[in-house]
Amino acid sequence: MHDYFKILKNSEQDRARELSLTFGADKFAKKRIGQFSLGMKELFATILSFSIDCDILIIDELFSGLDVSKKALVYEEVKKIAQEKIVLLTSHNLKEIEHFCDQAYLLSEKGLTLVTNFDEAAKEIGYMDVFF
Repeated sequence: MHDYFKILKNSEQDRARELSLTFGADKFAKKRIGQFSLGMKELFATILSFSIDCDILIIDELFSGLDVSKKALVYEEVKKIAQEKIVLLTSHNLKEIEHFCDQAYLLSEKGLTLVTNFDEAAKEIGYMDVFF
């Protein structure tokens, strides 16, 4: 896994290694990605995306494939990142969105709509584009 960190800049590589330790991914660092479970792949992708130095972080289905303990760690890291960057997150899970996000928008065939009531939004079908 650490071989893939070589595509990152030096400071980003350091950040990726730090996140690997934080998320417990160092345990499978020597495995080939083809041997990763779905959760391991999701965590690896999360580590890479969180390591990149950018102003806006766009994440699709951040919590899918992660177990409960990893979700909590990833959530805490997203909160830290959102203090300094814009984080856009898409998800089908309204409960996670309601719990984690400052603002939510429902994207449907009708267009983009600000979510003011999550119970009403739950009746709609579509992606949630979320802005921290």
